[in-house]
Amino acid sequence: MSTNGEAHLGDKSYDGKVIIYIIQADQTNYINYIKPLILMEELGTPYEISVIDTKSQWYYAVHPERYVPALKDWCPDAKKEVTVFESTACLQYLAE
Repeated sequence: MSTNGEAHLGDKSYDGKVIIYIIQADQTNYINYIKPLILMEELGTPYEISVIDTKSQWYYAVHPERYVPALKDWCPDAKKEVTVFESTACLQYLAE
């Protein structure tokens, strides 16, 4: 099975691929981040997976409540990096 993504630990600088921030899954956590991953695979969107500790101070700038999933991407219209969080908002962003 091929994939459009690569995985990294911790914060990742933007290099042209959508970055999705997730946590390591276990039997007790909520894996809502799977929805944007599935959509990116179906759309053929290149992405990077950043497995993070949501308690990291830098992540507060990405998501004020420090939940996952969150995406980081480049907005050509605004000419700046954008972040999107909450799985439904991530799906809508990716679909547009």
